Amino acid sequence: MTRLFSAILLVLALPGLALAQVAISALPAGAALGGTEPIPTVQAGVTVKTTPAAISTYIASTLSISSGTFTVTWNTGFTVSQAQDYIWYKAGNIVVLKATSQANGTSNAVTTTTAAGAAPVAIRPQFADTIVNTVVAIQNNGSAVQGCLKVNADGSMAMGIYAGISGNLCGFNTWTASGTKLLGQGSSGVGQTFGVYGVP
Repeated sequence: MTRLFSAILLVLALPGLALAQVAISALPAGAALGGTEPIPTVQAGVTVKTTPAAISTYIASTLSISSGTFTVTWNTGFTVSQAQDYIWYKAGNIVVLKATSQANGTSNAVTTTTAAGAAPVAIRPQFADTIVNTVVAIQNNGSAVQGCLKVNADGSMAMGIYAGISGNLCGFNTWTASGTKLLGQGSSGVGQTFGVYGVP
């Protein structure tokens, strides 16, 4: 009887022993997660199960992921004020701005600016004169150049011309006050990522 009982215990233990001896690298590849698969984790010293959907919800709440759209009016720098559409993405305190349309007109000033409040409060930087990118595709007097987008703490925005690393990186009063001025250059004129920067 003792031998029989020992044999039963051994048989019952074998599946667990076999599972413990399988390396993770030896497991078969999984398919795309559906969100409901059980995943073991530990909470308050107790092993429990969670799911990919629950983990995704936790990450989203921790990073405070959000997005939105807005339209700015470039009311200084063009003979006729130009509107331009943007979409923004924010994860924690990091913002990505992306233009979804062009601003294209005739230049009449050495500056290109918006009024205060152009950028939404949620994506305004803590400090004034925050230059968010230096590889913006633009045209100055009809010639393709690189530009800089500046977002200020009051929500105003300015577009400048990249001057290179030898001097001031960006000139915000160096536009030609005539000819074609274009912001958001490209084959379609859209999808130009203008910048990544931090906010409070």
